[in-house]
Amino acid sequence: MKRINLKSATIGFIAGAVFFSGVSFAATTSTIQVSFDKVNFWINGVNKTVPSGSYNNNGTEVPASFMYKGTNYLPMRMVAEMLGKEVTWDGKTTSVFVGSTKGDGVYLSDLNPKISKNANSVQVNKKMLLGGQVYTNGISISEYAVTDIEYALDSKYKKFSGLVGLGEGIKYDNYSNARVVTIIGDGNELASYTLLVGSKPQEVNVDVTGVLSLKISIKDPEDHYDTIYSTVDIVNPFLLK
Repeated sequence: MKRINLKSATIGFIAGAVFFSGVSFAATTSTIQVSFDKVNFWINGVNKTVPSGSYNNNGTEVPASFMYKGTNYLPMRMVAEMLGKEVTWDGKTTSVFVGSTKGDGVYLSDLNPKISKNANSVQVNKKMLLGGQVYTNGISISEYAVTDIEYALDSKYKKFSGLVGLGEGIKYDNYSNARVVTIIGDGNELASYTLLVGSKPQEVNVDVTGVLSLKISIKDPEDHYDTIYSTVDIVNPFLLK
């Protein structure tokens, strides 16, 4: 049995490099003894053993497992990937999330609209740039005229959240490219967002409890239709059950 004494700073290795990649922890110094005997991993009858005995954790090679005081320690991200789950770290709350951080629900971009009026182009889950950050989950709507996109919610959801703004990386002529995005539930206005060229994207957080039909309406506040083109991006548009 191969054993090694590790400083913990090594505890930082356990908590940091293995479990929470990209996160640094201050740790008191102590000495522990661990063994690196090879462990075979099976997930639902499928052999997921790492042949090399090491795991590439965001560019850093770390042991795929080690044993300390009779307990096997595995990189959390490695196990999650074996299970087909995503791992994310929230530094503000010092929380690790395995799988969705949103709870039970669905992305609006994964639903088919029942009505799409006057949209020159509606693209889903394309590369979008908002607030200097790239997103690949969302709805990108390019239009000249008043545009309505409507979805059937059938009272299944409680909250609609996301981020909305004018698509960045697009050349706009002037500030007349502004748009007003209105969220409408069963004919009632639930929220409205005025988007200006150069302004920051805005958070969407709308109560949709009991809503049967959700409409996203986009218009030019100055009625420059047929002459002024604009693109509105709604990223990470999530419907929480």
